[in-house]
Amino acid sequence: MRFEKVSSSDGNKTLGEIEDLEAEDIRQARIEINLLIEDGYLDHGPEWAKAWYQLDLKWSECEPSYVTMPVDVIDELIMRAKKHNDVFDLVKMIAASRMRAGIFLPEGLNIFLADYLDGKTPPTSKGAGRKNETWGRDFIIARTFQLLENRWEHRRPTRRPDSKRHTMSISQILHEALRDTKIRQVDVDRIQKVRSEMQKSGSLRQILDMHISWMFDDDEDVRRV
Repeated sequence: MRFEKVSSSDGNKTLGEIEDLEAEDIRQARIEINLLIEDGYLDHGPEWAKAWYQLDLKWSECEPSYVTMPVDVIDELIMRAKKHNDVFDLVKMIAASRMRAGIFLPEGLNIFLADYLDGKTPPTSKGAGRKNETWGRDFIIARTFQLLENRWEHRRPTRRPDSKRHTMSISQILHEALRDTKIRQVDVDRIQKVRSEMQKSGSLRQILDMHISWMFDDDEDVRRV
């Protein structure tokens, strides 16, 4: 786990200790946000995330790391790439990661990309699977919020306007962390609205649930390439 669970109260801490803890929490939140940005979520819509989790794509543990997948999902991945532009982008990212690591492309995926490069397979229409411009940002906020809320007992999720507590809320920590990432400025009110949305049914809730299943679904008998 990237975050350790912390239980503490600001009642017996000095202002300097509180500020030091806030700076460390902001740093940890920023690390998690940047990892999700590097994985491509910011620039893509829900079909990217659905393909990643439903098809059990994972980064290898070796260096340089590359994307691996179960052998039996390759045909489904190609079918989705033909339908959704975001998944086609994901296939290109998978290929790039494997080329940089000197790893072959799985059978089927290599032919699909070779046909595309030869002009035999037309690129996926930009209209298919067109992203919501803010979906990736909101997913990153929701996923990071979920991580922090599960692991930090010393912070409230949100802060009431009349609160006199010194300790920053998770929403405020995220607001500060986002400012030094590619996402930049997001109001605390918007962050709190994303938290509210992720607790309801909808694409954010659906994909966050997929993420939890994906995290704990490590079947050693599945053959991966």
